[in-house]
Amino acid sequence: MPSNKSAHKAAQDDKRAGKSPSTQAGEYVREEIEELEAGEGRAKSRQQAIAIGLSRARRDGVQAKPGKKASGEVKHKAGQDLATGRKRATKKVAKKAAKKATKSAAKKTAKKATKKAARKATKKTTKQAVKKAAKKAAKKTAKKAVKKSAKKATKKTARKKSS
Repeated sequence: MPSNKSAHKAAQDDKRAGKSPSTQAGEYVREEIEELEAGEGRAKSRQQAIAIGLSRARRDGVQAKPGKKASGEVKHKAGQDLATGRKRATKKVAKKAAKKATKSAAKKTAKKATKKAARKATKKTTKQAVKKAAKKAAKKTAKKAVKKSAKKATKKTARKKSS
């Protein structure tokens, strides 16, 4: 037995294919009749199963209008169901838009934070590299200075010894 989601998907596919509203509602009605035959549904007769299926379809956004010979009560209920379907569709669109906006805002924020962190890390590593290079250079010059002074000292001592 198909689930409510599959009926909704079938109705959407039919709508995209340009089929009539009664065809779009067909999967909902078929589902209700299957439940009736299995002895599980709410309907007590085939006619009632059709009515329940159409009602569910209208509430899911299928624009199935009541028949011309339908009673005022049936027309009123169909109008209510159609209005509910429109409300749900509007809510779904709004929910989808809000979700999309939130997602994009989160992406932007994450991108900014990543850029900031990358800049900070680059700055830090650059500073460290400069410090390291400066230390190395200082060490090198210190070693050179030590070597020079050592050479001078050895030359002086060599002169003193020779004199």
